[in-house]
Amino acid sequence: MEKEEVWRDPNLTLNSLSAMLGTNRTRFCHLVQEAGYTGYKDYINRHRIHAFLQLVKTDGTTSIQNAFFSVGYQSKMTALRHFKMYTGMTPTEYLQGLKEGKEKNH
Repeated sequence: MEKEEVWRDPNLTLNSLSAMLGTNRTRFCHLVQEAGYTGYKDYINRHRIHAFLQLVKTDGTTSIQNAFFSVGYQSKMTALRHFKMYTGMTPTEYLQGLKEGKEKNH
């Protein structure tokens, strides 16, 4: 998962991921839950949000929408909902915090 970043595929499904990993859906879901995620979608979305955060930290020229699409989201609204759920803020609020942090360090 980490090396090939298959979670970036917007068409990724539980069945296709399970097949890639050589297991069945039930076993994969059980492993995901053992790792502390609520389910397959939580696992995938956390990877996507983490990648989004890394991207906007390193590439300030990328638009929010383009960054969401590059990490595997097909819908900006879905991405925004997940972002707020996992970070507690909007991407704009997050980026403003980064900007303010950089200004304080200079």
